[in-house]
Amino acid sequence: MISTSAIVLRTIAHTDKARIVDFYTLDFGRVKALVYGWQKKQSLYAPLMQVSLTMAEPPKNDTVFHKIKLTEVRRFPINSDLRISTIKLFIAEILYHCLKHPMQETSLFRFVDRFITSLDEADTSICHLQFMLDFSRFMGIYPNISGEGYLDMLSGEISRSEPFHPNFFTPTETTQISNLRNTRLTRQERQTLLRKLCRYYELQLPDFVVPNSLAVLQEVFD
Repeated sequence: MISTSAIVLRTIAHTDKARIVDFYTLDFGRVKALVYGWQKKQSLYAPLMQVSLTMAEPPKNDTVFHKIKLTEVRRFPINSDLRISTIKLFIAEILYHCLKHPMQETSLFRFVDRFITSLDEADTSICHLQFMLDFSRFMGIYPNISGEGYLDMLSGEISRSEPFHPNFFTPTETTQISNLRNTRLTRQERQTLLRKLCRYYELQLPDFVVPNSLAVLQEVFD
């Protein structure tokens, strides 16, 4: 038997009694399992749940495990805050669409794991924005935001003049995302930055799909 730290990305129905669960693991990257009897421990399959995953053997390519064992890793009490649960759903969708390969990436797993653990004490108004910006480093699409001007979403570079297309951050927005932790943002500014960061991912990552939970997240923070 092999055990590894894991994070739940998505749970979808397969039959009335079974669910297909996607995990992101420390040792094997993306892992998929067909889970029966999930009703007994539904909380273990919530988005971004931190668990210990035990399998009979290492995964190979598109292996779908039929027998797994989950053990909850609970560093803090479960938080019923609607904002936090919605942020988790949103981030889990981003990870699901971006982390597709069964490949070990220890530093990336540790980054995501730390983010989840710190959520209870994070500034929920901007933590999802900061996550998207920081996560873009691991995806190889971190934008050049060291200067002033328009951030072109197609090139990821700063331009002194306004691009001849609609996909850009204004100079003010570029300054805001470059210093999120020290910038006071209005509700409308946060929503605009979130929408544009999703668009940036969409343009930079061909297989990226804007999370369905984006609208829910914006409504919760309205």
